Amino acid sequence: RFVGGERIDAAIAELNLDKRKVSLSIKLLEELQNKEAVDKFSSPLSGKNLPFSSLSDKLDDKKKKKETE
Repeated sequence: RFVGGERIDAAIAELNLDKRKVSLSIKLLEELQNKEAVDKFSSPLSGKNLPFSSLSDKLDDKKKKKETE
């Protein structure tokens, strides 16, 4: 897959100074980059903040109002 002397990007997965061992991970780097992109580009309007996300809450409120009337 890789040729000797080829440069690659990788994240440090583990650093053991006693054994003088460094574990690198390309997959970890990709996961970190994906997480960073999601954090950077995710909208505050995603998920629970969307208008239709609280539909169950609104229906519950409406049901409670009918019960009290």
